[in-house]
Amino acid sequence: MSQAAKVNGSPDVVCCTGGGALWGVDSVTPFTSSDGMWTETVADAGTPEVIARYIVGPYTLLNAAEVNYIHQKGAFIALYDDPSNTSLTGSALGVSIATTALMNAKRINVPAGVAIYLDIEPKDTVDSAF
Repeated sequence: MSQAAKVNGSPDVVCCTGGGALWGVDSVTPFTSSDGMWTETVADAGTPEVIARYIVGPYTLLNAAEVNYIHQKGAFIALYDDPSNTSLTGSALGVSIATTALMNAKRINVPAGVAIYLDIEPKDTVDSAF
């Protein structure tokens, strides 16, 4: 497994596995056979071992066809949730956001036990109840 590295100042995804760190990218743009994202990523930065894509958020969301394409390329997928809220406070909101992420994961047949990461930015407010 390769070690994580910064590429052109972009944020990179580092996933921990039993075998060590994986290098990859996060993207709001889909990776499909027709969009050129895979080819562009490989040409600019090398072959990613993991692609982080959103299952919740204001972007084009990960779908089953994209899952198949990324897996055919031999990469893993990290699942991200990008809540529309910047004030992440209270347990009710936490449950609501988690429920939406779970429903979207089921929509694309994500197996039970797969982690979904919440994209929290420095500007966001988070409390312990959330």
